[in-house]
Amino acid sequence: MMLPDQRREPRRRCDFDVQIRHGERAHRGRAFDLSRTGISIRISAYASLNKGDEIDIHAPELGWLQGRIVWRSPQRIGVIFKRSTNTTAKVESFFRSRALARA
Repeated sequence: MMLPDQRREPRRRCDFDVQIRHGERAHRGRAFDLSRTGISIRISAYASLNKGDEIDIHAPELGWLQGRIVWRSPQRIGVIFKRSTNTTAKVESFFRSRALARA
């Protein structure tokens, strides 16, 4: 499991629904925290998702993002996003909209 001091980007708490696709399977989860490089998601303990799996994540707040599971606990996964300018723009837009909502 990646420890907080190993993270390259600070994470921000969040709370929104996500859909996870892995191959032909779909799972539901709840975003727990988010950074420019990844996301932590609460999932069912029975979800067939494992470290190393390449997945697609959808949330109305972010659209579709691609990533890889880098750690798994019984009810959470840590995902590193596939690096792209599109992913960066989507996450930055999410952070900006949250900052505006607080102002």
